[in-house]
Amino acid sequence: MQTRYSEEFKEQALSKVLQRGDKSIQAIADDLNMSVFTLKGWLKQTRSNSTTKTMKQQRPKDWNREQRFEALLACAGLEGEALNTFPD
Repeated sequence: MQTRYSEEFKEQALSKVLQRGDKSIQAIADDLNMSVFTLKGWLKQTRSNSTTKTMKQQRPKDWNREQRFEALLACAGLEGEALNTFPD
C-alpha cells in the first residue's frame, strides 16, 4: 500500500532533513513514521530540481565546480531524450 503525503507534510519533512545536524535521515524517517526511501527520494528530487533551476539561469561555462559536479550527478542516469533535454 502506497501512502500519499500532503505537500505541507513533505515540505516539513524535508525541512527537518536539511536542518538535522548530527541526526540521520533514518532517524528522522522513524520519527515521522515513514519510509527512509521515500524521504531520500524527496530529498534527491528537491536537490535535482533546485540544481536544474539554478543551471537554467546561468550558462554552463559560468557554473562553479560544485554546480558542474551536481550536473554530472544529475545526468549520470539519464539516457536518450531525457539527456538531450538537460540544460546546456
